[in-house]
Amino acid sequence: MVKLLALVGLMALSATQLNAQTDAQYNVVTTAVPILIISPDARAGGMGDVGAATLVDANSIFWNPAKLAFMAPKTSSLSMSYTPWMSKLVPDINLAYISYQKSLGERQGLGVSMRYFSLGEINFRDDQGNSTGTFSPYEFSLDAAYALKFSEQWSGGIALRYIYSDIAQGQVVQGLQTKPGQSVGADIAFYYKSREINMQGGQKGIALFGVNISNIGAKISYSESGRSDFIPTNLKIGGGYVWQFDKYNKVAFYLDLNKLLVPTPQFITDDGDTLG
Repeated sequence: MVKLLALVGLMALSATQLNAQTDAQYNVVTTAVPILIISPDARAGGMGDVGAATLVDANSIFWNPAKLAFMAPKTSSLSMSYTPWMSKLVPDINLAYISYQKSLGERQGLGVSMRYFSLGEINFRDDQGNSTGTFSPYEFSLDAAYALKFSEQWSGGIALRYIYSDIAQGQVVQGLQTKPGQSVGADIAFYYKSREINMQGGQKGIALFGVNISNIGAKISYSESGRSDFIPTNLKIGGGYVWQFDKYNKVAFYLDLNKLLVPTPQFITDDGDTLG
């Protein structure tokens, strides 16, 4: 039951329509494959999911692909992450992530990554409560990114993404035969890294800025009915400042702002009238 609730809560099979009551009106924005905007790595997760304007690291392709252009020349990086999901409630829901990034000279960078989300084993049942079998729903995405420096301080980047979501395993849901959902998306990003700012006592500072519009792409459908859901297109704007005390010590301050660029469903009353 816990896994079924997680499945329903995380991934909607069809666009959600809410009936508004006169005494309480809730208008929840839902998307398909929301796992696409969840932090895949421990470093960013430990800093409150900031990453649009952080210094370049092995997971930059997810947070801001434009940062790849600021990799040190002739270097590459590999990152692998595994995250047990709600491990205190269920034992077999997990998120796995792997990314590889490589510098292409002093002004360009290239990266690829894969994300895999498993919901473990779920016992599906029909409307009468009869078991229809045990299945293992999953989702994954494949990314490729490229970044180019426009100047010594500015860079731009783009990432292309293929999305595959098989969360119903061919079951009949609300009278509809389901199928795996597939879509494509893209990220468009920009990044700024200032020159080192010399301070008193040999201290230095670096100002950072980044913006990433992620998951720009087609809707995703889980049936042949033509009904489809938005993927989680998101605007992330971030800023940061790195204060280096000496050769061995520094402290960084970061702030990210996020806006989900998905239409909010309209209120529908019991009489079928639209509010708002």
